[in-house]
Amino acid sequence: MFFGLIVPFLPNLLKDRVGLVDDAEIQLWNSVLVGVYGGAVFVGSPIFGWFADKATSRKIPLLLGYVSLAASTVLLHLGNSLGLLVLGRLFQGLSSACVSSVGFAILFDAFGTEDAGSAMGWVAASLDAGGFIGPALAGILFNAGGEKAVFIFAYAFIAFDILLGVLIIIDRRQPDIKLLLSTSSASSSDSDSDSEDSSTAVASTNASDSEDNSGQTGKSSSEKTTAIAEPPLTSTAIATRPEGVSFRRLMLNPRLLAAFTGWLVVGSFETAFDSVLPIFVEQTYHWAVIGAGLIFLGFYLPGIIVSPICGYLMDRIRNSPRILCFAGFAVSGPAFILMGLTEGPQVSKQALLCVLLSLIGIGTGLSGPPLLKEVGTVVELAERENPGAYGPKGATARAYGVHNAAFAIGNLIGPVLAGAMKAAFGWTTMGWVFGVMSIVMGAVVVCSLEGWIWNSSMNFSRTRRPIIGSAEIEVVEEATV
Repeated sequence: MFFGLIVPFLPNLLKDRVGLVDDAEIQLWNSVLVGVYGGAVFVGSPIFGWFADKATSRKIPLLLGYVSLAASTVLLHLGNSLGLLVLGRLFQGLSSACVSSVGFAILFDAFGTEDAGSAMGWVAASLDAGGFIGPALAGILFNAGGEKAVFIFAYAFIAFDILLGVLIIIDRRQPDIKLLLSTSSASSSDSDSDSEDSSTAVASTNASDSEDNSGQTGKSSSEKTTAIAEPPLTSTAIATRPEGVSFRRLMLNPRLLAAFTGWLVVGSFETAFDSVLPIFVEQTYHWAVIGAGLIFLGFYLPGIIVSPICGYLMDRIRNSPRILCFAGFAVSGPAFILMGLTEGPQVSKQALLCVLLSLIGIGTGLSGPPLLKEVGTVVELAERENPGAYGPKGATARAYGVHNAAFAIGNLIGPVLAGAMKAAFGWTTMGWVFGVMSIVMGAVVVCSLEGWIWNSSMNFSRTRRPIIGSAEIEVVEEATV
C-alpha cells in the first residue's frame, strides 16, 4: 500500500517542491523514484533476511523495518530536493524488504508447514489489496485535503504498525516436544497399555508416511512422533555443519529455484499492466482517468477473493499446492494470449477485457500462495535433515529474503517488458509474450513443486492432522513443571 500511496502525486511533488517544469524531466525523475523503490527491495531483502536469521530476536529487524518506513515518510513529506525524495523512496524500499522478508519468516515459524497455506493465502490477498488500495486511497485523500491528508493517514498507519510490532509475541519458545514426551513416557512407565498404544501410534504413522512419497513436507504427526524417538541433539552436533551443507547450496535446490522463478513471474504479472493498461483503455475505449483506474479492480479483486480459498485448500488436500499453482498459470496464459481480441471500441470488447483481467487475477491468486508456502517447506525439510547447520533460527528468513528479491525483479521486469512489447510490436504481441511465459512457468511448477512429479505418487486425500496438538503439549508441559 505504501508503495502506491505516493505514486499518484509524485509529479506534483516534483513540480511544486523541486521546481521541475520540463515534462520530459518530470517523467524521467518520476520513473527514477518508482525504480529506486524496486531496487531497494531487491538489494535489501536478502540482507534483512540474513539479519533476521542471525539476530537474537526477529522482532528487532521487524521494528527496524517500521522505523525505516517512518523515516521514509518524513523524507517524502518534507523533502524539497531530488536527493531527499530519492532517499525517501530508498528507505521505503528497504522497509518493504525488511518487513516482507522477516514477516514471511515469522508467519512460517508460527504456523509451520501444517497451517502455513492459509496464512500465506491471506498474505497474498493482502498484497493484492494493498496494491489496489494504495493509489486509490491516495487519490481520494489528495483530492479531499491535499498531500497533508495523505501523510496524516500514513503517520497514523505507521504508528499502528509499530504498536502491533511491539505487542506481538514472536520469540516465545515452544515446549521441547522430545523432552516433554520422554518425560511423560517415563512418568507413565507403569502403564503397559499406554506404552503399547503409543508404540502402535508411532508405527502406524510411520507406515502411512512411507506410503506417501508425494514430496509433502508438512509437519505431520508421524514426523513429530518419529522425531520424539530420536535422542536429543547435543551442542556439539548442532554446532557441526555436515560437509556439503550450506545456505548457498540450499538456494540451488530445484524446488526453491522453481518457487523463486514462479514468484518472479507472478511479480511481473502484478505490475505488467501498470505501464500499458491506462494508456490502452484511454486510446482504444476513450475512457476517462477514473475508468482507467477502476479497471484495475477487475484484476485485483479476484486475487483477493481466491488467495485465501487457495490457502485453505493447500492445508487440507495433499498435492494441492502443485495443482493449484499449475492451474493458476494455466488460466493466466490463455487469458494473456486472448488480449489481442480486446482491440476495438465495441462494448463487447470492453467486457472481454474485464473478463480476461479477472481470469489473470484468479491465476495469480491461485499461483501465489503455493509458491510462498513452498519456500518455508523446503527450508524446514533441509533443517530437519541437517539440524543446526543453518544456525539457531534456521534459514527461513534468508530464503524468504531471496524470494522477496525475486518478486522485486518481477515488479521491475513486468512494466518494462509490457511497455517495450506494446510500443514495439503492439498490444496483441505483448499478450502473447506474457501468455507463453505463463504456460512455460506452469509446466515448470507442475514438474518440480513439492518434488519431481515423476518421483511422486499423486494423493488427493485430506492431510493428516497432528496427534500431538497444542492442547496436549500444554498439558504435558504443566504436568512436568
